[in-house]
Amino acid sequence: MAQERDSPSASIADSGRRRTSCALEVNADDESPPTNTDHCFSRPYSLMRFQNHIQRYAHTVLAQGGILALGITSGILSARLLKPSGRGILAAVTIWPLALAFLCSFGLNQAIVYNLSKLRHSYAEICGAVLTIGAAQSLIVVLAGTLVLPVALRHYPPDVLRLAFWVLAFTPILILGGYPANLLQALGHDRAFNLVRMVAPATFVLGLALLAVVGAGAVGNVVAVQLAGYVAALLIGFGLLIAKVNTRPKASRAATRDLMAYGARAQAANLTTYFNQRSDQLVLSVLVPPRELGLYAVAVTLAMAVTFLPQAAGLVAFTDGASQGPEAAKRTIATSFRLSLAWLTATCVLLFIAAPFLVSVAFGPTFGGASVACRILLPGMVAVGLSQVLYAGANALGRPALPSLSEAAGMAITILGLVVLVPRYGYLAAAAISTVSYITSFVVMIGLSTTRLGLSLYQLLFQRLDSGMPQVELSI
Repeated sequence: MAQERDSPSASIADSGRRRTSCALEVNADDESPPTNTDHCFSRPYSLMRFQNHIQRYAHTVLAQGGILALGITSGILSARLLKPSGRGILAAVTIWPLALAFLCSFGLNQAIVYNLSKLRHSYAEICGAVLTIGAAQSLIVVLAGTLVLPVALRHYPPDVLRLAFWVLAFTPILILGGYPANLLQALGHDRAFNLVRMVAPATFVLGLALLAVVGAGAVGNVVAVQLAGYVAALLIGFGLLIAKVNTRPKASRAATRDLMAYGARAQAANLTTYFNQRSDQLVLSVLVPPRELGLYAVAVTLAMAVTFLPQAAGLVAFTDGASQGPEAAKRTIATSFRLSLAWLTATCVLLFIAAPFLVSVAFGPTFGGASVACRILLPGMVAVGLSQVLYAGANALGRPALPSLSEAAGMAITILGLVVLVPRYGYLAAAAISTVSYITSFVVMIGLSTTRLGLSLYQLLFQRLDSGMPQVELSI
């Protein structure tokens, strides 16, 4: 029994519980951040952290791969059920309510992870603040949606607008259902965190498969199973959270203030990133027929598949980096950057070659035009994936507003290009403009990383990472 407790694997398994214990031990009456939490960890800490870091990569990459597979499957099933025009209507119905939800997210997802990782408040205080802010977000989104949707979807039939309002009505469930995953992530419960992230897409895929079997491929039915996924994520997320940390939420003005302060800085980057990457579909929903929007949505689904590993690497860089010192965090960011670059180079080349075949086999011949848009988007996907790692690094280093500067540069190109070129050249112009925009944002972010974060492109690509890493002697 003693040997099991002293083993490295046991130490790794205990690290999540230690982090939870530290978060629960923070003095609720002391609003100042704790300055020393060494009592929460045991030696050899550096080796344990290194092993835990590798394990997190494995768990998160596997989960992100599962989410990717579910996303591709749902994209294929929905496309085959709805055909190009129906797929375009589905995109129009969902993208506006989801955009409003993201607009009012206040950067709370990153703020939860950052503040709990830094042990600035107890879990009970953070949880209480999250519920308070989440309720306010939900109210704002619903009220804003009642004004925006009739204008944005005025060119669509009344039944399409009604579906959009159904999606809007479920946005509070979507908003509140996302926060248990962030709390579990910050507390080190990686398996539970990744499980919660997979609930909504898995429910959606199962629902679509059922619709395909019974032959009920109407847009309204597809929307219904997507909303069922939001409900399932909410119930399972809070169920796991209560099982892991059975602590009552506690109201705290200080915790609410700190979450909003960090979130406000992160939100600027979140908004510019989101709308730079989603404004193409928002504009297409207004300017082109549903069929073209459907083709473009399939192209984006396929092209974005290559970014799943950078997304996972960014999650690890943020979660680990937020609890590390600056130099260790930079090493974590550089590791994630190199891994992402190697992955993106290989997968984009393969996808460029295979895109026409994959579109024809997976989505059907009616979506043939999507393969051209997919190929145009691929260089931009390399930039998107690497930027995601750098953005996560900026968040971990306490500079969450920094990515907003790079995305603002890309967004200016996106908006101008879409308005000028899409009415004449359609969805292919949107693909080209998006690629130019993503590359511009990445180039600007490299400059900001060099000047503001102390991480140059040379360091990201070539700097040795063994300094400060645990030295392990192996004897036989």
